[in-house]
Parts: sequence; C-alpha cells; structure tokens
Amino acid sequence: MAEFKITPQDTITFLQEYIDSINEEIDVLLEGKDLKKIIKAPQLRIKVLKRAPENPFAEKIKILESQLSEYEKKYDKINPLIESLESERSYYRKLLNEVSS
Repeated sequence: MAEFKITPQDTITFLQEYIDSINEEIDVLLEGKDLKKIIKAPQLRIKVLKRAPENPFAEKIKILESQLSEYEKKYDKINPLIESLESERSYYRKLLNEVSS
C-alpha cells in the first residue's frame, strides 16, 4: 500500500471545509422552516469529517450519526443546538488560525 503524506495545506483545507459545514448547518437551523433540512443538517459535517486527513474523527462521526435522529426530537430546542455549533465553530476557527500561522 502506498504511503502518502498529509501536508499542512490538507489540514487547513479540511478545517476550512469543516467550518463551512458548521456555518451551513447554523444557517439551516436559524431558518428553521424546513424540518427535513434540519434533520439532514449534520450530514454535511459527517461527510467532511469522513474526508479528514489521517481521520482522527471516527468517534465524532459515530456521535454525529447517532445524533441525526435526535435532531427531530430537538426541533423545538433550536437555540441550544445553534449555541453548541457556534462553540464548535469557534474552536475549529481557533485551530485553523493556529495551523495557518
């Protein structure tokens, strides 16, 4: 099997895509009109996580996948979901800034 090296640019690209997926999910939740979109919102984050270089996110993916069904139950509690996502986005932005500098 051929080895490949993960470059800093790979990591930066991944973090930017992940932050974008969080932003998109927050937008869907803020819109709050289409229940089908809200329930599917975390799927983009899961797709991005699965493409992560040297994927250290296997556990996070499992957690997110298990939360998909919870989104429907939490529909009436959108604000805590948004706050949680904003906190996660802030963490990954900080990480991106550290990696980029």
